[in-house]
Amino acid sequence: MSKRAAMAAAASLVLRLAVVAHTVGVVLVEEDSPLLALVDSSTASEALASGALDALFDAGQIAVGSPTLRAPRETWADPAFALSGAREGWVDFLVLMFVSYRGGAPGQTMAIPGSLSWRLVRVADGALLGSGSIAGPPDAPDLLARLAARSKALGAAAASSCLAQIDPFRTPGGKP
Repeated sequence: MSKRAAMAAAASLVLRLAVVAHTVGVVLVEEDSPLLALVDSSTASEALASGALDALFDAGQIAVGSPTLRAPRETWADPAFALSGAREGWVDFLVLMFVSYRGGAPGQTMAIPGSLSWRLVRVADGALLGSGSIAGPPDAPDLLARLAARSKALGAAAASSCLAQIDPFRTPGGKP
């Protein structure tokens, strides 16, 4: 195959994906709690967001992240939360995730996700398309050593729960 034919095929594929892919923003909010003044949440939070972004990208969506925020649950639960910025950025859907951290063993310096709540919002009209909550990883002897991997899986599970509502025609099990 010539270079020109290969480039034309690649361009065609990119254009086809752009036509059917949606832009999905992922916003992670950490619960504003006194615990986070004592422990480091960066490992778990970065992995949660990364897992969600990877799951969306792997499903053919255009996934965009934002910096992790720290706020009370009431702020995250506001129906208008993050919508104006998403509209300015031409985002089609928002996966809004809220993580509550729990303490671990005494002297532990890393935050452990206690629960991850999520909701999917269509940006155009602010409609809530789905929501849910997932328990954080259970205590285990290797929890801290595998915290990033377990947090990434948690973020991916939340994003995967949104995929059928984002694109029901392309997602297995989705409903039109």
